[in-house]
Amino acid sequence: MSRSVEGLGMGLALLGTVIACGAVVLLVTFPARLLRQGASLSARNRD
Repeated sequence: MSRSVEGLGMGLALLGTVIACGAVVLLVTFPARLLRQGASLSARNRD
């Protein structure tokens, strides 16, 4: 019994790590994408 609980805990920890990594990637790439869009918009407005 304890073995399956350990495996479940490890699976949950792994899942949490994957979710955290995905959240970090989104937090890093989303503002960069917004900045790029804003830069291209302002460049378009200059023309």
